[in-house]
Amino acid sequence: MLSLDLAAVGGPGTLTIEQIFDGVAGWSLNPMQGDQEITGTQLENMRNNFFPSPFLSKDSPDKLELLPRETVEGKQWIVMKITRPSGNIVTIYFDPATYLVARTVTAVDNPMGGTMQQSSESQDYRTVDGIKVPFTIINANELQTLTIKLSKVEQNVAIDDAMFKKK
Repeated sequence: MLSLDLAAVGGPGTLTIEQIFDGVAGWSLNPMQGDQEITGTQLENMRNNFFPSPFLSKDSPDKLELLPRETVEGKQWIVMKITRPSGNIVTIYFDPATYLVARTVTAVDNPMGGTMQQSSESQDYRTVDGIKVPFTIINANELQTLTIKLSKVEQNVAIDDAMFKKK
């Protein structure tokens, strides 16, 4: 769920957008653009996200390749390419000092702009129950940049399956 305070830009107040995925189908619930089914590479990316990581699942159908290190903005990164069974490619950049994921890049379909590159930068890692978790995530493409700042992360919390059903 994403809540945006539009009052700061002259809007009517808070706008809440939800993306729901039940393991098979996904929906975007958006009061401004209307509810719509998630399709294409966006849905495929939702389906292909292994929890907690494709790196920890021996059953992952993904093909993993270690690429040569890449220099971005003067810093060298460890680079891995994941090829999904559909051919969709995700490139992951690891910080060589911590081995934590710093950035991922993949293609996504957007009804307003066609296929485009979507990047996600993970920052401000903190340890929660012994696991490093990024508390800031910056998602960007050519149409928008969205910064997500987490204030709290809880592990192993019971979740009602109804949260993943279209309302």
